[in-house]
Parts: sequence; C-alpha cells; structure tokens
Amino acid sequence: MISKRSLEPIETLDDAGIEIDFNNNVYTHIIPLRLTQTGHDFAKSLISNEVFEQLKENFSDKPFEIIFNTGQALLEHLAKKKLDQILSL
Repeated sequence: MISKRSLEPIETLDDAGIEIDFNNNVYTHIIPLRLTQTGHDFAKSLISNEVFEQLKENFSDKPFEIIFNTGQALLEHLAKKKLDQILSL
C-alpha cells in the first residue's frame, strides 16, 4: 500500500522513518514515500460513503486484509448495481 520512492515496500515503522527508542521516545526521519496502486484503489473505495459506512459498522474489528478485500468487493458490487441501472434504461 505504501512504498519508498525506490518502490521498496514499507514493512516496519523503521522503513517508514519512525523510530521508537527504549524510553518510548519517538523520532521521525524524512523518507520519501508513495502510495502504491493498491493503496490508491483502497483510497478510492473509501471515497464511497456506502462502502466506508459498511466497513466502519461491520468490519472495523477485523484484520486490515479483510477490510481491504471487503472494501474492494463492496465497491465492485456497487459498480455492478450502477451498471445494471444503466443497462435497464
């Protein structure tokens, strides 16, 4: 979802430029990051109020992978409904 500008994936907070020391002090380092195409797709699914509300109400306690996949499925379902409406005209 997020990668370094060099296209290396972000897997840890350190990769994202966030460091926490033994005293729980947080340090940040400026690292150029980018949203991957998958990240853009997920962001687009959240723009739909219907998708966002369904995810928030029914899936907020689920792991991120399930939220992501469900968001994509909900967006696809809404697109099919819209297509059916257009074709029935």
